[in-house]
Amino acid sequence: MKNRKLRRWMIAGSALCFFAVPLTGCNANVSTYPSVKLEFSELQMSVGESKLLHVSVQKGYDGEVRWFSSNENVILIKDGYAFAVGVGQAKVTASFAGGYADLNVTVVEGEGGGSTTDRLSISPKSKSIAPGKSFKITYSIYPTDSKVTFTSGNTAVATVDENGNVTAVTDGTTNITVTGENGKVAVCAVTVSAEGGGGGAEGRDIAVDRNLNYSGVSIRVGAPKNQVAWMNSILGEFNSMTGSSISFTVSEFEEGDGVSNLPTADSAPDIFPYASDQTLSFYQLGALSNVSRSDGNWIKDNMGEDAYKAARLQNLVGIPFTSDNGSVMFYDKNVVSDPSQIDTLEELFALADEKDLEVDLKYGDGFYSAPILQSFAGGNSLYTLTPTDRSYNAVSTFASEEGLQGAKLLKRIISDPSIRNVNASAPIPSKNGVLATIVDVSKVASFKKEMADNGAQYATAPLPFISDGGPRLGSYLGYKFYGVNNTLSAANKIIAFNVAKFLASEYVQAKRFDEFKSKPTILDLEDYAMGESHIQSLTEQAKNNGTILLTACGLELWSEAQTAAQSIKALPANASDNDYMEILRLLDSALER
Repeated sequence: MKNRKLRRWMIAGSALCFFAVPLTGCNANVSTYPSVKLEFSELQMSVGESKLLHVSVQKGYDGEVRWFSSNENVILIKDGYAFAVGVGQAKVTASFAGGYADLNVTVVEGEGGGSTTDRLSISPKSKSIAPGKSFKITYSIYPTDSKVTFTSGNTAVATVDENGNVTAVTDGTTNITVTGENGKVAVCAVTVSAEGGGGGAEGRDIAVDRNLNYSGVSIRVGAPKNQVAWMNSILGEFNSMTGSSISFTVSEFEEGDGVSNLPTADSAPDIFPYASDQTLSFYQLGALSNVSRSDGNWIKDNMGEDAYKAARLQNLVGIPFTSDNGSVMFYDKNVVSDPSQIDTLEELFALADEKDLEVDLKYGDGFYSAPILQSFAGGNSLYTLTPTDRSYNAVSTFASEEGLQGAKLLKRIISDPSIRNVNASAPIPSKNGVLATIVDVSKVASFKKEMADNGAQYATAPLPFISDGGPRLGSYLGYKFYGVNNTLSAANKIIAFNVAKFLASEYVQAKRFDEFKSKPTILDLEDYAMGESHIQSLTEQAKNNGTILLTACGLELWSEAQTAAQSIKALPANASDNDYMEILRLLDSALER
């Protein structure tokens, strides 16, 4: 089998080396230490802020990630959390089995000022959890040698030990109080319910300012056709939960309506859903109101940095409510008993070749070919936008070293005899059947039914690694947002944003998941969604350099990437690097307008 793999990938003279060391090229002095990657290389925090740091390490190695801070008067690291304790700069290092990655952190003054004296921060600050479940409260304190004590306000609801391990006992609410020797006190609000933590919406945050007067207001809300009835029900709950009497009108509003069917901003609903790649269209239409700074902080705290970045154009312009865009791989369990058999592209294609089966991939569709071109970008987008006064300047860097590697990868995929472009006119496999399919998770339900009708038994897996030790095959991580119409009055915007936050809250995201199985964005709902294998796979990709954050790209990216893929397919097997780069330069030129 191994000889078969080597033959299949030695298409060009440098192919074997290209896949063995995809990030360093053919260099005889390649380090033997494992690859370690952090989510960011630069980060700014405010004093008193805490952040969970995500790290990915090269597969095939064992060990524990160790954390270091160059200045513990600025940044403390504990249990993977970075706590900003004082103004200044610090380098955070994640070390694993000899490999390491650095993160430069700048800490600025927070609400409490810039002094490091007498501080106490905890995480999380609130938690919904089911009886019998546990979680840990992590803290940072200054002076750093100070001790803390943990106490539960109601031990019948939840107990806490001396190390901050909280155990839920029975339904109810209580506060876990953390008291420092420095005299500072912090509180974690705990809600315990049979539906909490592991599933269900009860007891979850609804993210609403209850001090507002919501009476006598009319709000138009847009929803996809299949969600209109559900949206009416949810908005009814908003009124009952807040004691409000908002008159809601729900109308059909599909994501594409912002591109094709809206002549003016005021023809859009007051609150409407849209996707990452449609942000620019709504912005240019003048329909997107800026999100307030406090609501922006709520997004960061509850949804994480990626959701916050995805919602940004010039300013923050949307409330994220799901991150269900992206591709995963389905494989036939009748053929593959252990998914590690197809952990890399080499293994996937070799097994397909051996069994005379095909691999489905819509490489003729820009949504699938564009992230392949970006597979070597380290999870970072190569395409950014800087809008000004509803016009914009695009900066596209596909014509880069990473883009060149991606173009060669796309050519190898297209050229493999196992690959079938499922956009082709013949829907029936030309071989004995389909071994695996790479598909957008929004099409999971229809795909499962189609494959079951054909007698296949499919399971879900993350997209394969490009090679041992390399990154995963590229997939976009796209978000859906609620936008608030910029034509509303100032007072009605405040109310509309509170409704949008409610629709993106823990409570409603749990309800949405039960109804539509879309991947939640609220970080505390991650465990809740793990019962769905395609969501679990998408989450694993996001944590291990397998997704590229889809932000406010222009919609022409899809058509232009499709054109580039067709040109790459037409290249001869002995095409030069310059041949590939010329196609990528044309792609950049088409996107830079």
